[in-house]
Amino acid sequence: MAEKQCDGLDKPAAVQQCRAPVPCSVKPSAAATYRWKTSPWSACSASCGPGVQNRRVSCRLHHGGGGKESSLRNNKDTVAEDARCQVAVGRTPATQRACVHQPPCASVTSVAAVASADEATDYGWLPDDWRDCSHTCGKKGRQVRRVFCYQKRSGKIVHRRQCDRATRPPRKRKCNQRRCVGHGSCAEILQKQPAAADKEYVLNILDRDVSVYCHGMRSGKPTEYLTLPRDNENYSEIYDQRLKDPATCPFNGERRQNCPCDNVPVPSSGLTVFQKIRLNVTSMRVDTKDYTFTKQIKGKPVPFGEAGDCYSNSKSGCPQGRFSIDLTKTGMRVSYGTTWVGKGSDASFWVNKINAVTNGDPDI
Repeated sequence: MAEKQCDGLDKPAAVQQCRAPVPCSVKPSAAATYRWKTSPWSACSASCGPGVQNRRVSCRLHHGGGGKESSLRNNKDTVAEDARCQVAVGRTPATQRACVHQPPCASVTSVAAVASADEATDYGWLPDDWRDCSHTCGKKGRQVRRVFCYQKRSGKIVHRRQCDRATRPPRKRKCNQRRCVGHGSCAEILQKQPAAADKEYVLNILDRDVSVYCHGMRSGKPTEYLTLPRDNENYSEIYDQRLKDPATCPFNGERRQNCPCDNVPVPSSGLTVFQKIRLNVTSMRVDTKDYTFTKQIKGKPVPFGEAGDCYSNSKSGCPQGRFSIDLTKTGMRVSYGTTWVGKGSDASFWVNKINAVTNGDPDI
């Protein structure tokens, strides 16, 4: 992302001191190169049937000419960190491999049994290297790798149906499960940056990075707000009309301007549009009656996520008040456990949930 997104945060140093893996008495020359040194493959672990071979692999800093094939006896080399060779040459060579051209183990059994046993043991699983973890921290980190089925005699990759599925090594695993390190609140930012201004900051909430607006930084007691995507999709309304005959529900409950209403406004009516909502980053609850960042379209303020009216008391239900919540691209979602309740006599309501959310978004 652009550097301006991190305004107000401490920028990590781009340069730091380090200790070279080579002793000071040996100065790398222009001919010095990093390369992998491998020992010969060991004998197979089994004299017959499936087995494995092992070898030692180490990273070396080689001094002198002659290229990769030059003799180490004639040129001086020193042990180096594996990371040096991984950058200069590539990934670490394999330290283990399946034995090839192994003779089948002799057994006293029928010809049919021998053929069946050979077929069952002639194939095995060969796992590839794990790929990079999907996350650097938190609970969502996962690694994947490819697992191949191969024929042990020839070493060739074959279709996976030739191998026993029950013995296949895992292809996925968790990784980097440590807690993410970052600011957990606007107060933490203010402690480290006393001159920080009111604006959007990235906070670590439930091991996820979430953009939060810090308000009141100069007051010394900042509060967190979640910026909503579109103000026309986040509103609360108490409808201002009521029917002359409240026992009815004209037009099948459809709201119309020409309703048979008494034209006496409901005292508590209002329409409030929310631009930001107050978020308690500890309890993950929203202060529904915080109107700091709202636009009052008409009437009195209406709490976030609430609606109402005095339009009708029809037994079939005829609600007219409306509310809308849209948390798209905020990194948050309404908790699945959230419910709405009716208040007052003959109350009725309908709630339509459109679950357009990203998996793993924290609940509020």
